[in-house]
Amino acid sequence: MGRDEQDQIAPPLSYRKPMTRPSDQPQPVTVGIDLDLKLGFHAQIAKGMMRFRNTRPHWSFLETRPGQLSKVPFPLAGMIGHFIDPVSDQAAFEAKGIPHAVSITNHQPGPFPWSQVINDDPAIGRMAAEYFLRKRFRHFAVWGLQDLNFSNERIEGFRETLQQKTIDTLHEYDQSDRNRLEHLRQHLPLALFAVSDATAKSLMGYLGPKGLRIPHDIALLGVDNDPHVDLYTTLPLSSIEPDGERIGFEACRLLERKLQNAPSGPEILRIPPVGIQDRLSTETRAVDDARVRKIQAYMDRHLADIQDMEQVARALHMHRRHLDRCFIAALGVTPADWLARRRVHRAEQLLQETDDTIDLIAARVGLQSRRRLNLTFQKFHRPLPSTQRK
Repeated sequence: MGRDEQDQIAPPLSYRKPMTRPSDQPQPVTVGIDLDLKLGFHAQIAKGMMRFRNTRPHWSFLETRPGQLSKVPFPLAGMIGHFIDPVSDQAAFEAKGIPHAVSITNHQPGPFPWSQVINDDPAIGRMAAEYFLRKRFRHFAVWGLQDLNFSNERIEGFRETLQQKTIDTLHEYDQSDRNRLEHLRQHLPLALFAVSDATAKSLMGYLGPKGLRIPHDIALLGVDNDPHVDLYTTLPLSSIEPDGERIGFEACRLLERKLQNAPSGPEILRIPPVGIQDRLSTETRAVDDARVRKIQAYMDRHLADIQDMEQVARALHMHRRHLDRCFIAALGVTPADWLARRRVHRAEQLLQETDDTIDLIAARVGLQSRRRLNLTFQKFHRPLPSTQRK
């Protein structure tokens, strides 16, 4: 099988439950599973596997790892999971008599003795670049992970998309470059792509003490849309959402095909990402004027307290007219309109992510009452808060 046939993009998800006759019941299938369900991405993969199992009542799953297979007292039809060592893991499969395995990991470049159903990592990088380009950024950086194939492929997709737009300068960093982050100050405003949410979380801790503000100086985008990570970030993190559920489903379907058909070589199936979850860490457009970035940062910090633009002008030692002029020149909107949009966006986040009452949310974003909150939502043609909560 050629590479073009092996390394393929998955077709749209569709399936039908196989027809069985009472006299032709399928044999039970037990599959070993190696996932870390504390990771949001792995939890989504498990969800997809459960969807598959709901259509195959003769399938069952056993939590185990390659190194624990010798303790399993019965045969396994196959393995699905996070396999990264083609020598020791494959030796464990062979010793247990497991004919087929499917990996959901892209940590090392192949070839591997097993099949893979993995993220389309170049597509993730392309999606990140296109997202920042729509926000009109001109300076770009990426924070990767050393010696990990998924990181390299995401960076390559990011770089190629920028080059297609004749942007040849991409500042590349990894975890060994923490002391070089001060250099980012020369390239503000900056679009910074972190190859994972966990990496983005670490970056927030590095950037804050250096006085580099997110999102006003640096728009930060991660990958995984992992609620376990976002819970502990200093502000809500925008993130590319992989289709983990589909990866889990397709991994089961690929293993089933391997079990039913004559043996064939390893296959690679790449699953495109779902999209981008917009949150506060990228809630900005590229603004070259440092004064405007300062105004934005002040309004974000005092979202609940600002009564009018005169208050903002006084706090920043600016004339009100001058504040309006530089803001409109940079963004095409008045600071009052920008603040109102920001309040709507933050209120929508709180409606989705907290159990706070609508009245409390109105107060938290500086609109004081449900009525004012509703009027502001209507001004920007957004569904009313009560509707979004249902």
